[in-house]
Amino acid sequence: MSPDEARLILKDQGFPLQPGDVSEAAIEGLPNSRHIASMATSSKLLGSISLHFSAPPTPSGVIRLDRSVQYNKEESGAPSEFNLLKALNDKFGEPMHRLDATYLSWIWTVDGKPAPISIRERCRNMSPSPTTFDPQVQKMVDEGCGVVLSVTYKAEGGVVTYVRQYMVDLAGAATASKATVQAAGEKTLDRANKQKPAL
Repeated sequence: MSPDEARLILKDQGFPLQPGDVSEAAIEGLPNSRHIASMATSSKLLGSISLHFSAPPTPSGVIRLDRSVQYNKEESGAPSEFNLLKALNDKFGEPMHRLDATYLSWIWTVDGKPAPISIRERCRNMSPSPTTFDPQVQKMVDEGCGVVLSVTYKAEGGVVTYVRQYMVDLAGAATASKATVQAAGEKTLDRANKQKPAL
């Protein structure tokens, strides 16, 4: 999802972006690399959401999403724990990993299949940078990690008081960060090759 697509979706979901909600960045050593790095906004009713995007030279896309909602169980709008779990199951299937009753995660391969059981715990703990290539993340992608979705929640008396959804596209982050680091390195080497040494 590009930043423009994300803007439209956030607006449709009730999160209109203000000027200070969008952060830009540039990659050192890479000309024309200014890009939207993240979007973060909040709403009293809908909670907070942040999106982090891949950097050039790859097309900008969401690699990390973090959304949290705090509910007042006395007010309308707070779902029951049963309804939250049913909605998650309906949308994503049975959780592939449970740390405890209130921490659930789903881990898929690059092609959308459930990740092998043997790597799920390691996939779940990855949090890659959009601009710094991490060989460990690439290793996990090579072993089968693609996308990880984690959901934590709190409930009191069967009523949900807090939900946090955290999604990371490990494969997208590994590909984008590798391309960014490689492009910046090539530009640096190209500039160095044009310099004459002072001997």
